[in-house]
Amino acid sequence: MKKRWTLCVIILAITAFTINETVSFLGDNEKSYDNGFTAGVIDLEVNGQNPLNGTVITIDARPCSCKCNCDDLYHQNITLHMTKDSNPAKVWMRIFNITNHNHEGCSPGFWKNHLSKWINHSQYDTLQSLFDFPTELHELAFDTLYDALEYGGGNGLVKKAKILLRQAAAALLNAAHPAINYPLSEEEVIEQVNITLDLLNSSMILDLKDTLDDYNNLGCNFCEEMNHIEIDLKLVNTLSGNNSILISPDEHKTLSEIEEYWIDLTSSSIPWLEPCINYTLNVSFHFNCHQCRDLQITFDIEFYAEQRNGTGLYDYETSLRNILMVENG
Repeated sequence: MKKRWTLCVIILAITAFTINETVSFLGDNEKSYDNGFTAGVIDLEVNGQNPLNGTVITIDARPCSCKCNCDDLYHQNITLHMTKDSNPAKVWMRIFNITNHNHEGCSPGFWKNHLSKWINHSQYDTLQSLFDFPTELHELAFDTLYDALEYGGGNGLVKKAKILLRQAAAALLNAAHPAINYPLSEEEVIEQVNITLDLLNSSMILDLKDTLDDYNNLGCNFCEEMNHIEIDLKLVNTLSGNNSILISPDEHKTLSEIEEYWIDLTSSSIPWLEPCINYTLNVSFHFNCHQCRDLQITFDIEFYAEQRNGTGLYDYETSLRNILMVENG
């Protein structure tokens, strides 16, 4: 909350000088009429709180009812209210600090078909530049990372090593990408693969292959284009019934797409928020998925209210650790 005052000013200039021992005064009186001052405050209450303390969005979609090509929809209403002493205000919001607390991973097939998404590695990197090979497996050392993604299976030590290296290549690409919360780091993937290859034990090779295969099939918004969270926004004046569609379902905006962007909640339909009126911000989340997997996502929301004529009065309100939970049922 910030107050600013503008004062009326009258400037009077007087010049005095002496002519033949007579004091003469030359004066100039300048006046500015109809000056005024701005008084009041900008106090935005969110869900009846100012200052805001706590979450405003908690979606618990457990167990998830997702089936093939489903579109589960969940709503949360947030009440916005300018206090009775407030001036009318323009209001914006932003969602930021989105964090996925569950592990993720993309499959070898994904990385094979999406070379443009590789980070820190090239399809031409040789396996020997990444892993250590004992003499018995040295014939694989000069194959590339892309070759490994195309490996098939079979019997025999070399073919079983290929099965492992196919999953290891995907694991390395998953671990290298900043958008994927993979269970292992690049260093851990390399270390585990090197130790296992050096043992030349078929059972242990297949055990590590199974572990990496599980990690690489955890799923991820990054690698599953149909598996993401969309968001819609609508503001409603509860007194007049006027409403404004801020983000339409037809736009298919994902949560990650709007991160850090300030969204103007006051548009032509509702140009500003008047004091003493409740406004409902309807937030809808669509869990679009072709595979229901566990998710636990937290994010922060910030609201910014500014006096409608832009004279400098404003208010910030922040809600931390809002949460979306989806659990496979």
